[in-house]
Amino acid sequence: MAFQRTALAALMGATMLAAMPSAFAEGVTLHALMEDVPETQIIEKMLPDFEKETGVKVEFEKIGYGDMHDKLVAQLVAPESYYNLLEVDFLWAGEFPAAGWLVDLKPLVEKSDFDLKPFIPAMLDLLGRTDAQLPLIPMYNYSMGLIYRTDLIEDAKLKEAYKAETGKELAKPETLADYVAISKFMKEKAGVAGAAMQGQRGDPNAMEFSNYLFSAGGTYLGADRKVALDSAEGKTALGLYVDNIKNGAQQGALSATLDDTMRLMCSGQAFSMVTYWWMLPQIDNKEKCPAVAARSPSR
Repeated sequence: MAFQRTALAALMGATMLAAMPSAFAEGVTLHALMEDVPETQIIEKMLPDFEKETGVKVEFEKIGYGDMHDKLVAQLVAPESYYNLLEVDFLWAGEFPAAGWLVDLKPLVEKSDFDLKPFIPAMLDLLGRTDAQLPLIPMYNYSMGLIYRTDLIEDAKLKEAYKAETGKELAKPETLADYVAISKFMKEKAGVAGAAMQGQRGDPNAMEFSNYLFSAGGTYLGADRKVALDSAEGKTALGLYVDNIKNGAQQGALSATLDDTMRLMCSGQAFSMVTYWWMLPQIDNKEKCPAVAARSPSR
């Protein structure tokens, strides 16, 4: 069934339906466009229990992140949309509500007594919450960090070579500059890319570079709410990011996305990656990434 394009109540729709008697919801099928990532797989495994409890059938269409925005917009500008539920990147949290494409969830929250206390207030504000509306509700934590190969960092020959070259011990990097130096060393000496980098313009490099910026002590906006990227810290971060793209990363890093870096790291052809926390259990999975799981990726 195709709902009107405004009927995109996402998670709240599922919450409301869960409270209905199963007989009332029988015959209802909801279609959701989801990114093909671990949290989607987690939710998908729960769908049979959801259908059993509510009578509502949910069908996922899973696609890569790079294709999501264009596919969503094409549906949302049409008089009707095939999708009833959408997984929306927070980067689109301004665009989609402003265009009138999403249901205001505030009345549904109030009607169902949905508990928002577990959500960090700043996250709800980031997604457009005001006193008058609630366009989106967070669904998953995308905190980022550094994943690196402990087998390489502990390799005796590499340790000896690094000490001879730099005068320093080869160990877990404590600073951004240390990390980039080790990344370049690994590319030169270990036969792998020093860093699996997602340098494609847009979301991929913005998410990745943010880690460099904050690690260097920089910020996007100063206390006066003016752009602060031209600060000394911002310039340091950009310089190190460019250095790693050029001298530490895999060939083709400037066009690479999250999926590309995951494949590279999983294949054992990279020393490290700055990525989302949920990548670690994927890389540690011996069935999915046997080349790397056996080599003890860092936690």
